Amino acid sequence: MSIVVIAALLVTGVVAFEDVDGSLAKLEPIDRATLVGAIDLHMNDGTSTKIRNVRLVSENVYICGWIDSKNSFGAYVGYRRFILHMGSKVFLYDGNFHRGAEHLAASTRRFIGAKCGQGS
Repeated sequence: MSIVVIAALLVTGVVAFEDVDGSLAKLEPIDRATLVGAIDLHMNDGTSTKIRNVRLVSENVYICGWIDSKNSFGAYVGYRRFILHMGSKVFLYDGNFHRGAEHLAASTRRFIGAKCGQGS
């Protein structure tokens, strides 16, 4: 298994993360750049982020995959599914939700499962 470090220069700076299984290379450059921007914007530590099983689904409307990143304590939380809507650039991942937001977590899991597949 090859580990590729992807780096992209964005307006906010340089973002680097591990493409653990090389699946990011299957995306078009514009789709890769969109995903890199979403990771930079939404993850606590984009430079520690690892992704795998990245793919386009639903007629190239969504990018789905698995993501792992360090939390605010500096520990990896484990791989969780993510989805990125290419049109709106909305990025969702099956992350930790605050107490009282269990309904949001369940809805997010169902949505990702419906669009990306339950086990993917």
